[in-house]
Amino acid sequence: MSKRKLINKSNSSIVLSFISIITFVYIVLFEFILPANKFLPKPSTLIEAVPALINDYNFITSFIYTISIVYSVFLISYFLIKWFFPIIVNASFQFKNLGIIFNTSKYFIPLFLILLFEMWFGNSIYAEIFFVLIIVNGFLKGEIFQKSYKVKEEYILSAKSFGLNESKLIKNIYWKSFQPQLFEGILKIHFVVWSAILIYEYVSRANGLGGIFYQAIKFHDLSIIIVMIIILLLIFWIMEYLMNLIKMKFFFWENLDE
Repeated sequence: MSKRKLINKSNSSIVLSFISIITFVYIVLFEFILPANKFLPKPSTLIEAVPALINDYNFITSFIYTISIVYSVFLISYFLIKWFFPIIVNASFQFKNLGIIFNTSKYFIPLFLILLFEMWFGNSIYAEIFFVLIIVNGFLKGEIFQKSYKVKEEYILSAKSFGLNESKLIKNIYWKSFQPQLFEGILKIHFVVWSAILIYEYVSRANGLGGIFYQAIKFHDLSIIIVMIIILLLIFWIMEYLMNLIKMKFFFWENLDE
């Protein structure tokens, strides 16, 4: 456990150091050395773009819209997996190779799904939620199918010696063993979900952060695009850090054999 904490701290330090270096170079290079250019705006111009982002592009509303979908879907997916966990585990025992079907990325290009959803449902928020649910649930179910046999044998034998039937065995041993793995799966797919939802909102011109990118590109507003990228990187890093804290506090045990 301490090793995992050290790795997370090390990764965070590397990311912060990299961002700091890039920021310093960007400020010095484009604010003081290079003249005005068409490629990257001056840092002072980016600062001036922030009020426009908030007032003209409705950033606050769009931020709440997108972040609510992303993390509500993660929460819904976790509880859906919990409720249907006995069925999923039993299916994994009987149809082990079926697990690859749930990993939608192996069969469907996300952009293809986005285009289909956009044609069928437009910029409906319910369609967007359903789209993200497909990605997250497919990945998490695939994780269960691929690793259901990795629950430590000593836990299973010990539970059986106490007379636990199959239902209680799945509930008390398999589920507890998989909780950290499922949260780890959410962390693995975190960036993929953010990327998919931004592309979805861009294509469907939804009211979220992806819709801001569409408007900024449409009006050739480079300053807004760069500010949005910086803000999204910060949001992603903060949420990744908070999710790692949650995992270390509430899902800190490792009961699966690797």
